[in-house]
Amino acid sequence: MSNQEPVRVLAATSSRNRPLLLRHCIMQIAYQSYPTDHAIYVNSLKEEVARVRRDYEKILSDLSKLPGVRITYGPHTSSQGNYLAHIDAELLKHYDLLLKIDDDDIYFKNYVEEVVKDFEERRWDYSGSPSDGYLNGADLLPHQLKSLGLTEEDHQLGIPEIMPPTIALSRKAALAILEVEDTGVSDDFLWRRHLGKIPGMKMCVRPQRNFIYNIHGGNISTRSLFKP
Repeated sequence: MSNQEPVRVLAATSSRNRPLLLRHCIMQIAYQSYPTDHAIYVNSLKEEVARVRRDYEKILSDLSKLPGVRITYGPHTSSQGNYLAHIDAELLKHYDLLLKIDDDDIYFKNYVEEVVKDFEERRWDYSGSPSDGYLNGADLLPHQLKSLGLTEEDHQLGIPEIMPPTIALSRKAALAILEVEDTGVSDDFLWRRHLGKIPGMKMCVRPQRNFIYNIHGGNISTRSLFKP
């Protein structure tokens, strides 16, 4: 890669009703050791979009001016719809990698740098990593959560066991998910099933453990599995 252009990275975050967590998320990406643009979609009920935008524009007034940060406001539709509401093929042509970044988890300073290094070495289209433990209230617990909701069919398709907030997509894979039919289930489920059925789509598990999953009452998929 020494004679080639550096890998261009876009982080994408969908957020609702979490202004404080979103501030932290934006600062985590701005603090990364590797240059990373950040596209954020703040979604709310259709009738509340104007009010939410006024509130968030004040709350994020300093961070919205950071280089590479673009914030879009709009109505809540679905997990898939919220992530793709502000991402299209025209935007993706400027980037080599698309990173799914959740607004409520911990990404260490070298998170993006390590993703890029792994991509340069193995040239995957879809990747992710396990969690380096999880934050559960005030406790950092060491148990490794590999993936949520992985099915036998997923295993047969060769879909790796990864944490959804660590998903990284090549431009080819990112363009492919734009064509996914939105059935209302979680975005990562739709993506991995769709990409797993495309011939030649390379999937990998990244060995780096520079991410910590945050368990809290707002985690729809896991709040019933862990103590408050």
